[in-house]
Amino acid sequence: MQLEADLISRKQIESALRVSQDRFRRLVESTRIIPWDARPDEWRFTYVGPQAEQLLGFPIAVWYSEAFLSNYLHPDDRHLAYPLFADKMMLGQTHEFECRLLSASGKAIWVHFFATVSQDQNGQAHLQGFLFDIQARKHNEQQLEQYRHHLEEVVENRSRSLVTVNHELEILMASIAQDLRSPLKTIDGFSQVLIDDYREKLDGNARNYLLRAFAAAPKP
Repeated sequence: MQLEADLISRKQIESALRVSQDRFRRLVESTRIIPWDARPDEWRFTYVGPQAEQLLGFPIAVWYSEAFLSNYLHPDDRHLAYPLFADKMMLGQTHEFECRLLSASGKAIWVHFFATVSQDQNGQAHLQGFLFDIQARKHNEQQLEQYRHHLEEVVENRSRSLVTVNHELEILMASIAQDLRSPLKTIDGFSQVLIDDYREKLDGNARNYLLRAFAAAPKP
């Protein structure tokens, strides 16, 4: 009787566990977070959430093909996945990175990989993790980067324009000074003559004005 009760209790626990696992899987698969399992020795997924089909436009069967990651990881990002499938990964170790996957249309889709190393029932290394679609965030980052570059170009162009204007203004001022030098020398010379020869014949105001004009004229 006790053995029968234990067997019934065990079956109930296993059934409840399966129900709980199924519920958790359905919950995860109803979000934009894509769960996955993989065999590191084959670069192949053994399970991928159904959301993956919408992410890249491939049937789920394609995700299960051998060397899927080596074929559909962007060539410039493949090195990021090497540590994930290397023998150096320790049990329980986590690894995450951002990369681009090539969609069915050939478009590069940005995703965030999160993985944990574990062992399967046969003691073989096993990877479990999640994929996050970060396309929208990357798009916003690229837009901000382009806007920053645009602002830098605007500032640089205006700085160059300001330098050009200042240089042209210096040339203009030098030209004006050169043009005024001769008449000012003439005024200075005549003022000197008037002061030397006609000082006594001028009244006080006239002498004052003349002295001020003479003092203001540039001297060689």
